[in-house]
Amino acid sequence: MIVRTPAIVFRTVDYQESTYIVTVFTRELGKIAVMAKGARRQKSPYAGLFDIGTQLDMVLYNKTTRGIQPLKEASYLHRNFSIRTDVFKMVTVQRIIELVNQMLHDQEVNEEKWDFISTLLNWLDGQEQPSQNLFPYVQLRLAEIQGIGISLDQVQEIALEKGTLLGIDIESGMITNRTNAARFYPLSSAAIQFLIQGISSRNSQLLALALTRDERIQLVQTLDQYLSYHIDSVRARKTDQIYKDFL
Repeated sequence: MIVRTPAIVFRTVDYQESTYIVTVFTRELGKIAVMAKGARRQKSPYAGLFDIGTQLDMVLYNKTTRGIQPLKEASYLHRNFSIRTDVFKMVTVQRIIELVNQMLHDQEVNEEKWDFISTLLNWLDGQEQPSQNLFPYVQLRLAEIQGIGISLDQVQEIALEKGTLLGIDIESGMITNRTNAARFYPLSSAAIQFLIQGISSRNSQLLALALTRDERIQLVQTLDQYLSYHIDSVRARKTDQIYKDFL
C-alpha cells in the first residue's frame, strides 16, 4: 500500500554503496525504518534531505509485516535551514530527537507527540538565540504527553511558601518536601520554580527564568531519572556526552 505521510528524520545509516536506511517518526505510521535507494549518490535528488530533525513529506510503499519500508519519494515539508547551520540549535535538536526516539516503540503512532516536535522544530528555526532552558521544558512537555506529567499538590504549595527544601519524588512524580521518600531528588529553589511554572502554564517566560548551568544540569538529570524510572527504554544520551561543552 502506498502511504503519504509527514515525517521527521531521527537517524540515517549508510547501507551498501548508494543507499541509506533512515529511521523516521511519521505522523501516520509512527517510528519506522525506510530504505532510500540511490540517496547517497552525488547527484541524488535526496541530497541533504536526511539530516537529523529534517521534516519531510514522504511517500512509502508500506507493508506492516516488513521491517524496512521502501521509499517512493521525499521532499522537504519544512526546510528549517537555521537548525542545520546553527551549532547550538543543531545540538539541541539532536538531544531532543534522541530522547523522543527512546520514548517511542517501533510503529507506535502518537500524533500529539509528532505535532509537538514538529511545532517545536518550526519555532526553534525562527529563534535568533534559543534559551538553554529549552531542553528541560521539552522534558516536561514530553512527560505530560506520555501521561506521566510532574504534579504539585496543595500540601506542597504550603511548604513552598515556607521555604522548605523541595524536590521530586521519582516514584509518584510529585514535587514534594518529603525528603525521606525512597526516591527523593532535591532541587534548588530556582529549579523548583521552573517546574511549577512549567506544569501550570506554557508561557514563554519560562525560557527566560534564571538558572545557573549547574542548576540546569541537575534539573535535566533529575528529569532524566524520572523519565527512565517510568519508561524502561530511556537511558543516558550519547549526544550529551558528545556535546557536553554546549550544555
